[in-house]
Amino acid sequence: ENLKRIQDNVALVIHAHKCLQGVNQANESCPTPYCLKMKNILNHVRSCQNGESCKVPHCSHSKKIISHWRNCCKSDCLFCVAVK
Repeated sequence: ENLKRIQDNVALVIHAHKCLQGVNQANESCPTPYCLKMKNILNHVRSCQNGESCKVPHCSHSKKIISHWRNCCKSDCLFCVAVK
């Protein structure tokens, strides 16, 4: 159950990251639940220099997820399996 929750969180962060890069960049009506909220967090993440000490909820966690996703080379990674 904990792994499923982590995978869902990874999938949401990566979806919102891709959504910001793509056609939904200015379109706030993405049908994916919590996408807009995560896009707002990711907009903060882009300029945040506070690292682990950032007080914005989900900031450092989201940075770690994106970094892992960008650098992960394992096709069977338990965290990335839902988004690779």
